[in-house]
Amino acid sequence: MLGVFGMSKNVGAGELVYVTAQKIRNLYIQNFRELFSKYDLLISPSSPSYALSLGATEGDPMFGELQDMLLEPSSLAGICGISVPMYRDDKTNLYLGLNIMADFFQEEKLLQAAYAFEQSTSWNSWVEE
Repeated sequence: MLGVFGMSKNVGAGELVYVTAQKIRNLYIQNFRELFSKYDLLISPSSPSYALSLGATEGDPMFGELQDMLLEPSSLAGICGISVPMYRDDKTNLYLGLNIMADFFQEEKLLQAAYAFEQSTSWNSWVEE
């Protein structure tokens, strides 16, 4: 994502692209630090749509960029996150994911939230009754 941004802004090759990418990454880190100074967790969808059927993206070069766009900022910033299934469509058997993010080094809080969510949903076949 950062490479694409750098090239789209006509930034020169090599070091300039790297420096620009690091500046953008630092902006993500600053934004997440501000967010986590007020909130314990950030919860969002994992992707903009259901999981896609096998072969649905064949020949689509932008597939990865579009499906990952909600996860990339947290990955670039280096904060912890987890994606858990939050809904399964009975007709297609395809899932929607729930992305839970927490501040740096807050993995325990993150796993507790994911576990609590999974235990509180009735459609998860892997949760013991």
